[in-house]
Amino acid sequence: VFPDINPASTVVTLCGIDRTKFKPSGRDDLLALCKRLNLDRPYFVLPGGNVAYKNVKMFFEAIRTLPTQHGFKVITTGTFSERDLGDLATGCEIVNTALTDEDLRTAYTGALALVYPSTYEGFGLPILEAMACGCPVITTPWTSIPEVGGGAAMYVRDALSLADALIEIQRP
Repeated sequence: VFPDINPASTVVTLCGIDRTKFKPSGRDDLLALCKRLNLDRPYFVLPGGNVAYKNVKMFFEAIRTLPTQHGFKVITTGTFSERDLGDLATGCEIVNTALTDEDLRTAYTGALALVYPSTYEGFGLPILEAMACGCPVITTPWTSIPEVGGGAAMYVRDALSLADALIEIQRP
């Protein structure tokens, strides 16, 4: 494609994660994060913010249907405003915060699941990051996501199947 470029001067960088950063955190790190963020009950991680293609409304529609919704917290990251969160509010408590890679790693380690109901992804690094930390993943089967999640992720297509997955992921 680029005949004037010397192949020796190029490097192929594959999509992936830094396994020195994304691996399961220790118990002490998890307890410290839970204390700092007041995570006093099981929680889900919902990254990405409130942009349409991240499809966070599907998550909140699903969790609203759970009779145990008050028993969970949700860690959100990204571009959520207070108004967004008020509009999305359910019976579960939302913890909206910016996380360092270290904190994100620890949040993944302790989460019930990463919930990633995106309708479009160029790749989907949060899926890999969560899996590297031992976190179950609930996501959608669209665009590149099945290539990333393979057979290890739970795939959902709508709020009803997501609600079922939120319950199923808690079974040993």
